[in-house]
Amino acid sequence: MDEHCACPVNAFQRMISRELKALAESHVILRRDFGTVPPRVEYELTELGRSLLPLIEHMQVWGIAHLMPEPAADAAGGFALATSRT
Repeated sequence: MDEHCACPVNAFQRMISRELKALAESHVILRRDFGTVPPRVEYELTELGRSLLPLIEHMQVWGIAHLMPEPAADAAGGFALATSRT
């Protein structure tokens, strides 16, 4: 298969690479390149990145409280906002 194909796996890998690069440039994560073949790269949160953890945890709590699987969406792996809790 051509390495430049527009298949979902390649698109996903490009998207992840762009996002990791942006997070590293914003000092949210630290990228460590070991300069080996095959390539080995590790990422870790910086102090700035760790400062985001409480916000992310609050978002998780909100999501658990306000999002619920809908039967049709659940079959496709989706979620919908909960309109009422009884």
